[in-house]
Amino acid sequence: MLALQSACTIEEYLKEINFGKWEGLGFDQVKEQYPEDIEEWRRECGNFQFPQGDSIPAFYQRISDWFDNLLAGEFNRVLIVTHGGVLRCSVCHLLGLGQDHCFAFSFDEGSVSKVVVENGFARLEFLNCRQLWVK
Repeated sequence: MLALQSACTIEEYLKEINFGKWEGLGFDQVKEQYPEDIEEWRRECGNFQFPQGDSIPAFYQRISDWFDNLLAGEFNRVLIVTHGGVLRCSVCHLLGLGQDHCFAFSFDEGSVSKVVVENGFARLEFLNCRQLWVK
C-alpha cells in the first residue's frame, strides 16, 4: 500500500471547466434549452466559449500552465484527483498532442491513469484503469 508523504493541497488551476449557464445540465437538457448554443459549439469546436463560462482554449492554457510550472520544479511523484476535462487536457499537454486531441481520451469515474515524465519526455503508462496492483 502506498501512503501519502506530504499534505494534500487544492489547486485552483486544476478546477474543471466552468460550463456557465450549462452547469449541472445533462446534454439533452442543454440541447432542449439552448439549441443555438449547441450549434455554435459544433461550429466553433475547440474555440468555443461556454455561455457565461470558460472558453476551451483558456481552460486548456490554464491546465497547461500549471503542468509547465510543476515540471519546472523538483518533485518525485504527484497524485492528482480531478475531473475528466482536466485529465483530458493534462494528458494531451504532457504528451505534446495539443488541445485538438482532448476528446480522444475518455476517463471513467474512479479510474486511474499514469503519465511518467523523465528527462523532458512523457509516456503514458496506463489510462483509465479500474484495478491497480502496486508492487
